[in-house]
Amino acid sequence: MTAFALVALDVPLKKLFAYAVAGLTPKVGMRVLVPFGPRRLSGVVIELRADAADFKGEPKAILAVLDDLPALPAATLQLCQFVAHYYHYPIGAVIAAALPKVFRSPTVFREPAPSLVYFAEDVAELLRQIPLRAPAQRRVAACLSVPHTPAALRRLHDSAWRWVKAWHEQGWLQSALEAKVIAKASDDLALNAEQSLVVAELTAARGFAPFLLYGITGSGKTEVYLQTIAQVLARGLQVLVLIPEINLTPQLEGRFRARFPGVPMAALHSGLNDTERAVNWLSALRGEAKIVLGTRLAVFTPLPQLGMIIVDEEHDPSFKQQEGLRYSARDVAVYRARQAKVPIVLGSATPSIESWANAKAKRYRMLTCV
Repeated sequence: MTAFALVALDVPLKKLFAYAVAGLTPKVGMRVLVPFGPRRLSGVVIELRADAADFKGEPKAILAVLDDLPALPAATLQLCQFVAHYYHYPIGAVIAAALPKVFRSPTVFREPAPSLVYFAEDVAELLRQIPLRAPAQRRVAACLSVPHTPAALRRLHDSAWRWVKAWHEQGWLQSALEAKVIAKASDDLALNAEQSLVVAELTAARGFAPFLLYGITGSGKTEVYLQTIAQVLARGLQVLVLIPEINLTPQLEGRFRARFPGVPMAALHSGLNDTERAVNWLSALRGEAKIVLGTRLAVFTPLPQLGMIIVDEEHDPSFKQQEGLRYSARDVAVYRARQAKVPIVLGSATPSIESWANAKAKRYRMLTCV
């Protein structure tokens, strides 16, 4: 019979804390509210026990089981435990860093209603309404062939949301619930012979298979990613795509959304507010988002149907966290691919020394895009 829970808390101590269940029914991976000295903290249950013989004193009781977060999968907890051990960091602090900020708080998070997206059915007609002397407005208008949320619009330009509201009021734009919009997919670009061979090899890979995709800027790596992702999605699986912060522009996100307009996608980066990040993270955890496009912290995002990981510009220094939990998202991604038994693609025009050495030692399969 379960009487005690071992809980990971975001404190600078490399240990778990025992709490009495006290009539509650927590599960491993669930978020709980517990007393910690004079404070109340949110933590995650790591283990359930019948007794707490290894712990000194009388354990305090769990105050509440928080129902805003489904139990974290065992694979996510194991990944966090590996990172804590490898980088010598407290497990509670690792789990806290892996979670969206709203789930580190002792308060309960409630998801907002689905947001509206805005788009132009006829972009050419919209552009005719905007004077040539307003180039910034015209650039925003040109992006509206693909539906955009208000948050995505603000990333295009500081005034984009104000302009779009005005255009919508004048009847130049349409709006709909985000989940209901399916735009026309953009066409695949033609691949050359070498690119076609790369796509064929990547899509044929099964189990853990690390690839180093070498290709200069403009060699078509992004199109190779897109066509490979399409094949993974066709098998009903999810894809995690990690991109350096400076490269994850609204234009790149728009290119992915234009190629897969009917596919739920979650973006995870610093341009999102805390609520947007939590909503996108939950959609990935529940298996709803089939593509997760994010920066380094997205490497911890739970994906129940993970089928492939792609790390673009794997050499980029922004994949290394320099404060608090110091880790390499590229290296964690490789470990995660091994853990999940899925292929991983490390793409770069200037590969890191480590990845190049792994490819030369035949630990990674080298592929070339020209």
